[in-house]
Amino acid sequence: MKQLVETKNGKLVELMYVPSAENSWRDFYYIDRYNLKHWWYHNAKGERQIIIKRIPDKHDPLKKSFQQGSYADGRYWKQNLWNKLEDYKLPLYRLHELLKSELDTVHVAEGEDTCEKAQEKYPDLFFTTFMGGASNWNNSDWSVLKGKKVIIVHDIEERNTGKKKFIALCHYLIDEFGIDAKLAELPSYNQLQRMFGGMWEKNGFDMADDTPEGLDWKTSFEKAYVPEREELIPFSDIRKEKDNFAYIRSLGNKYWDKKKKKICSEKEIDN
Repeated sequence: MKQLVETKNGKLVELMYVPSAENSWRDFYYIDRYNLKHWWYHNAKGERQIIIKRIPDKHDPLKKSFQQGSYADGRYWKQNLWNKLEDYKLPLYRLHELLKSELDTVHVAEGEDTCEKAQEKYPDLFFTTFMGGASNWNNSDWSVLKGKKVIIVHDIEERNTGKKKFIALCHYLIDEFGIDAKLAELPSYNQLQRMFGGMWEKNGFDMADDTPEGLDWKTSFEKAYVPEREELIPFSDIRKEKDNFAYIRSLGNKYWDKKKKKICSEKEIDN
């Protein structure tokens, strides 16, 4: 059955997987010209589906941005057209390998580069990740992990915002699929700084970085735990909440609350 989606330019195209012998994507995405790091997401059969490439910053090597690409109508596109499918869930990284793995535990890392570096360090374990960073975990299909134990290995961050996202993911896996999911027991950012003698320059740390003395990853996995649920604070994500209100100019700075189905004042909202 054909899967048709609309591109940014309004063109209707048929989604496809990349033919196994097709390699012109290396030129299309300038992989070799600029020696760009890149990662392919595959379907369950191992067919290439979505590419992620990292675009380096000319002025700041610690800054990173990413571009996604896909294949449709027999050509490559510099956008992830699979996201255009209604209710579509993205595949996990290394999905085809995951489905063949006989290991009973899957480790979920944060980011493709971290995932691959972790796999190199611990070839006896299995690592995967998901597309789009910590805030977008709910866009992926996690049902494939049913029957597995899952250990989530989040980045260690100064602001600790990512960890909260992974706590939510952990409880989603438990509640939605009955998965034995846990978070790796990791040091705080301040503890990590002490391990580095205060010389760690980045505001985050992951398994792709050099491991300091005092941090043993396998011990962190063995001590994995089920975290307490994060209390949901009203309006903690204003991007999600703003669409719940409609401004009514004729009533003098009043708003229609779509959820509660009532008119409220600006003061009631900003409380």
